[in-house]
Amino acid sequence: MGNVFGYCRVSRGSQSVDAQRSAIGAAGHVVTRWFDDVGECRDTDPASRPGFAALLELVEPGDTVVCFSLDRLGEASLMLGALAALEAAHVTVNAVADPEPDGDAAILLRYVRAGVSAYERARLRSRTRAGLQAARDRGVKLGRPEARIPPVAFNLLAQGKPIAEVARECGVQRRTLSDHWARRRNATAEATQAATEGDNPGNGAGAVA
Repeated sequence: MGNVFGYCRVSRGSQSVDAQRSAIGAAGHVVTRWFDDVGECRDTDPASRPGFAALLELVEPGDTVVCFSLDRLGEASLMLGALAALEAAHVTVNAVADPEPDGDAAILLRYVRAGVSAYERARLRSRTRAGLQAARDRGVKLGRPEARIPPVAFNLLAQGKPIAEVARECGVQRRTLSDHWARRRNATAEATQAATEGDNPGNGAGAVA
């Protein structure tokens, strides 16, 4: 009888795999060794995830891989690819939240689920794009709100103080402050140039001697 390996994945580094491990254990699986991927989203190629890659290197024919649900392996197409890789190694895959029939019916069911999942994601993207466009049409400004830079920061920079030091003192990101400072200087330079040209109209190309 082969080994039973547990595989768990969470998308964010702040999340824990404990709930998935508990569910697998509660389903009666005695896991020989666990493989986890923390902070790995479902769109990441399973073979590039450290935990899943290590699992693929260790499994042998007759082993069983248990996960909480098939989507832990990845999104629709990636999930099918991960299943194919494991099945090619003659490894059985069990998902405690996705009980499946045996044999050819299981293969068909997996493809149906993958197709439905892909369709739902496509509809979600379409609705999201439509919602964003509707918001733009209403004049809603999308994206992150522009960072507020205290006026004293610009005063300190004008005095020659280093950007990194000013950013620390004013509690703003260095890059954000640098971008705002560059835009402010460019705007000042353009305004000065425009004022200079306005004061000396005779210096233009069309001036008459």
